[in-house]
Amino acid sequence: MAEYMKPLLPKHTEQLQNRKMKENCFDCESKSEPYHRISCVDETLNADEKGFLKMVELGDIDGLKNRLSAKKRMNFDCCDYRGRRALDIAIKRRNITIIQFLLQEIKISALHYYCAMLCAVMENDVYILEILLKRVSTSLQLEMNLQRLVGGGNECIAYLPEVASSNLTPLMVAALEGNVEITKMFLERKYVIKKPHSPHCSCKGCCSNRANTGETLTESMSRMNIYRTLASPTYIILTHHDPILAAFQLSYELDKLSCELPENQKEYKELSRQCSHFAADLLDECRTTEEVKTLLSQKSGCPDERPQKINRFVTAVHYGQKEFVTHPNCQQVLRSIWVEGLPWYSWTSKARLIHVLKQSLLMPIICVSYSIAPKAKMIQAMNIPINRFIYFTASYCMFLFLLLMTLICDRFGDSIKALTTEAFVGLWILGFFLDLSLKFWNGCYKGIGTCVIVIAFSIGMNSIYKYYENSDLCSKSGDYYHHGNEFQTLFQTGNNLFWAIFGKGEPHFADIYNCQNTTNVESSLDKTAIDENRHYFTEAIGYGMWGMYHFIACLVILNMLIGMLAESYQRVQENADMEWKFACSTLWLSVFEGCYLVPPPFNLLPSIEWFTTQYKRFRGTSEKVLCEKKTAQNQNENIEKKAEEEKYEVIYKIKTCFIIF
Repeated sequence: MAEYMKPLLPKHTEQLQNRKMKENCFDCESKSEPYHRISCVDETLNADEKGFLKMVELGDIDGLKNRLSAKKRMNFDCCDYRGRRALDIAIKRRNITIIQFLLQEIKISALHYYCAMLCAVMENDVYILEILLKRVSTSLQLEMNLQRLVGGGNECIAYLPEVASSNLTPLMVAALEGNVEITKMFLERKYVIKKPHSPHCSCKGCCSNRANTGETLTESMSRMNIYRTLASPTYIILTHHDPILAAFQLSYELDKLSCELPENQKEYKELSRQCSHFAADLLDECRTTEEVKTLLSQKSGCPDERPQKINRFVTAVHYGQKEFVTHPNCQQVLRSIWVEGLPWYSWTSKARLIHVLKQSLLMPIICVSYSIAPKAKMIQAMNIPINRFIYFTASYCMFLFLLLMTLICDRFGDSIKALTTEAFVGLWILGFFLDLSLKFWNGCYKGIGTCVIVIAFSIGMNSIYKYYENSDLCSKSGDYYHHGNEFQTLFQTGNNLFWAIFGKGEPHFADIYNCQNTTNVESSLDKTAIDENRHYFTEAIGYGMWGMYHFIACLVILNMLIGMLAESYQRVQENADMEWKFACSTLWLSVFEGCYLVPPPFNLLPSIEWFTTQYKRFRGTSEKVLCEKKTAQNQNENIEKKAEEEKYEVIYKIKTCFIIF
């Protein structure tokens, strides 16, 4: 008989039933109380405590009065086998009379209040929570203790580690459940979540023990719960006037935190994506183009202090918020700004080609006119981003044409024309240099760290081999040996280490031959012979460094690079549309910047407007200049104040729509 056809023995049947009962109990507990971990009872309840909890459960208020009138000493913070205290049981039963009686007649500890508030939040009972919060507000010390508990973090762990470190606090539960009303009740009474310190923080207040013993599991769980709450849309909307910027910054912070804490990398990455998705979802609440433009013009948090039309878009690119940048509402506004004032999308291909050729031919005239009369009507075409892109493209094509002409003239021996074209090429190069200097003035390339390995090994190996500099060949018994000058200078060392990455290095590069010059008197010929005293120790060190470099640079780093490229390709392939839109948007951003109106080499021409401004500054009287400045400043402040009010109204409207829907 097959194994699966055999009848179950009584013993097997009993085991199966017990297993099912355990699974059902576990499912019930996990579904009924998903956030509250069941507490263990450390002490056995006595008869009075059992009777007290039973009366609370049955709602026997007369029995409670009689028991309290007896004035027996009893622990009112006692809990049953499920970890429930008196207020917890009354809240579960929703017995308002018992709750009010307990609050008035017995002394309740901060732990008891904390558990009761958590129970009220989990039961979604706003009325009972309001009663508890009002009662707590009558005692300043009690309220401060509960604020530390509800806020989570190290203070909560230090105050009540047996409860606060293992559970989500009431405010966390409300925010994660998206309960706006309860979350708002806590925030209005100054119950807030405190952001945890960095994992590398070593401040004396709370992180001194961590620096010596490392982070505990309790602290790691507490940090995770806090960031889950901070990343919840409900908490972001209710605690920040600018929720989009807050989502950007928190997403960026969580992304960095995922690299610092690899044990929770997946969770922090998911929270980072959640913040990015929330910021993009807020754009869905915009109903008009003006609302989207108002959001994109927010200045707060923009890393670039230069004037921009779409500061929030610059901020999104800076924080790498691809989901926000590639959102359809954002892309639609960007496309309208790209062709600002032109019916580009309604033109035929022929009309577009004519416009491009026309602007390309007029590019030199418009750029020179901008330096002479920057406010002329003809210059207004430069305010359109697509025209500026055409000017820069035409300028670069002209630069390539001049390079080609230089090669042709030099090939056919026309030196005069070659010098002329080379002079123009030099002007373009100066213009490109100035343009790049302005763009990267406030930034720097972060890839310099990849050169550290080559630089370190270059200096180390050169310090060993520089004492054996010899340009002659070494001979012994008629055979010539490699003299090993690959590492005798710093330049040669770096050069050989670089080409070794591509497999151009040889093992004998690390050989050392100490050569000596000998003179043959009969033939008067100089010969270079090998000294028999080989420098074995130095050579061994050189071989070790040469092999270590090959292992680190050629084996480890190259394989890591291949793996990263494969992963990046897979990620880009899966999100091809988003990556393409983000790349196009960053290209548009470089054209949107109003400070780069003129392409090279016309950016070398001084502007008349700049000279006029400087002349007025030094020529005009100080009082007149100050008066004009003050008037202009007041006007700008009024305009900015009005614009900020409009932005605040739009953001408030978006927040309201997001909460309602």
